[in-house]
Amino acid sequence: MQCYSCGNELTEKDYCTACGADVGFYKNIHYLSLKLYNEGLDRARVRDLSGAARCLRESISLNKNNIDARNLLGLVYYETGEVVAALIEWVISKNLREEKNLAGDYLAEMQKDPQRLETLGRTAKKFNLALRYAEQESYDLAVIQLKRILQLNPGFLRARQLLALLYIRSGDFDRAKHECARCLRIDSGDTVARRYMREADTESLPGIQTNRRREAQPVRYQSGNEMIIQPPSRGPGAGVWTFGAAVAGICAGIAVAWFLILPARATRIREAARGEIAAVCEESDAKSAQITDLERKISKLESTISEMEKEQESAEEVDYHSATALLEAVSAYLKTPEDLGTVSEILLGMEVDAPELKDEGAAALYDAFTDMAGEELAEKFRQAGLAAFREEDDETAVKNLLWASELKSDDPEVLFILGRAYYRSGDNGGAREAFEKLVSDFPDTKEASQAQDLLAEINNTVDQTD
Repeated sequence: MQCYSCGNELTEKDYCTACGADVGFYKNIHYLSLKLYNEGLDRARVRDLSGAARCLRESISLNKNNIDARNLLGLVYYETGEVVAALIEWVISKNLREEKNLAGDYLAEMQKDPQRLETLGRTAKKFNLALRYAEQESYDLAVIQLKRILQLNPGFLRARQLLALLYIRSGDFDRAKHECARCLRIDSGDTVARRYMREADTESLPGIQTNRRREAQPVRYQSGNEMIIQPPSRGPGAGVWTFGAAVAGICAGIAVAWFLILPARATRIREAARGEIAAVCEESDAKSAQITDLERKISKLESTISEMEKEQESAEEVDYHSATALLEAVSAYLKTPEDLGTVSEILLGMEVDAPELKDEGAAALYDAFTDMAGEELAEKFRQAGLAAFREEDDETAVKNLLWASELKSDDPEVLFILGRAYYRSGDNGGAREAFEKLVSDFPDTKEASQAQDLLAEINNTVDQTD
């Protein structure tokens, strides 16, 4: 362990023997980071990946240079289907220490199959689309999308959790429990899957039958080697008295029914029949209206489904060229950091503000990459843009200077030459945007003064055209 102040190797004492800095608290933080890494490693060995990820993130928060914890966190992310998050951790680890680092081996292994890397990268986009379908209550489309994701990436834990939740909502508890079981095979500490499993078990329990009729039990006794079963006793003479009471009751019932009950019952039956006929007529009218309303709703739902299918088709046809180019650029830089020409050519084929780069994972990878190579690439784009401008190749100049401004936003000369290239090529809108940004961000520079003159000239040109 080295001193944070002077870099000297520390001893067992609570102060640095070289510069005298108090390193007691620093040592405690370092040891706590190692302890959390060891706990994360133990959890990962028993496939408690959720617990391992929590420990490893805390370990890195205490010591960002803990390479082993960062590499293991990347492996945990990769095992749960979070490929972009895993790549981010390995790229940062490789940047912190280039030699004798397992992150380089992991990245090289990923680069052997670029087609699979691209496929895994697209699953994050598809998951976001499925999540949006679920939020819009298009549950069938969300289930279809999640099944496609799991065909491409069976270990994508979040997609499998969402699929189990949708199955629970639709009442398909067996499938929900199956998906939860697969989640727990991937991550034994997945509390979300356990909660869904308990919910599915609770909802699928059969009802308990109660109030069973108690029947009289026969009398059983042993006589020698034989078992004697005697029916329940009713007492002596019970059969005769029972028959007599039944006959008397029947006669009394017939008499009461003939003189009292039957006339009133007949009247009630006629009234009930008339009431039932009226109710049936009303119910028929209500059902006719309900059928008309349902037919209208069905027509509306069919129209909505058609629109969503079109939306899904258009979403699946989105071009992920810029995201793929970003992965290729990162791969090329990691392979040969000194070959900036290849990296710059790949970036020139991308859109600076491509919408697919706004995704959380792609944006994080882009930020990590620009932190590593942004300065060098910005200078290369700047030189290429200035050379193209001098040769009056305005299209090439604009492409290079846009990237130079994107990677290094504190250079007023780049914005000034970019605006002039736009202006000379006839793109007054682009020129105005570049000059206005220059005047706003660098008001006290000579380039800003010249830009104001050119802005006035552009505005005069536009006014004359109008």
